[in-house]
Amino acid sequence: MPNTYNLIKSHTLSSTQSSVIFSSIPQTYDDLILHCSARTNTSGNWQGIYLKFNGESSLTANKATLLIYSSGSGSAGFTNLNGCFVGDFTAASSPSNYFTGSETYLSNYRSSNTYKTFSSNSIVMNGSNNSFLESGVLSWTSGGSALTSLEVIPGANSFVQNSTFSLYGISYS
Repeated sequence: MPNTYNLIKSHTLSSTQSSVIFSSIPQTYDDLILHCSARTNTSGNWQGIYLKFNGESSLTANKATLLIYSSGSGSAGFTNLNGCFVGDFTAASSPSNYFTGSETYLSNYRSSNTYKTFSSNSIVMNGSNNSFLESGVLSWTSGGSALTSLEVIPGANSFVQNSTFSLYGISYS
């Protein structure tokens, strides 16, 4: 159990925004947790959300994801999705008051000599009988870099007003 769980930064969007960036992440914690409550304005019921690290220009370079998906009608697994996939988030065709909640645990983010692995869970509620749970394991394989900035990006279009994103630092001592 962590001894401290401290808010580093929180963003609540007052208008649509194409991404959310957490920069200058303090290197004083053991792990990080990213909480999101968001939706996109992409057409359809849901849209994939991804992470980019340290100002990378490519969404897919040095990343891999294993995802397990489950709904009332069954389950499935996927590997090697494009980039660090946090999960699917509700979109424009979902009822307007539905936002997806997710939590991504970023362990050992300060290490400069190992790959980083993260876990992510999201619950998508997008209308009548279309709710599902996604759990994933993410990997950032760039190796020799500590994580100093984090960008949250929808696969298309933008996050909508009132989406919230919070980054917490976890200390164990």
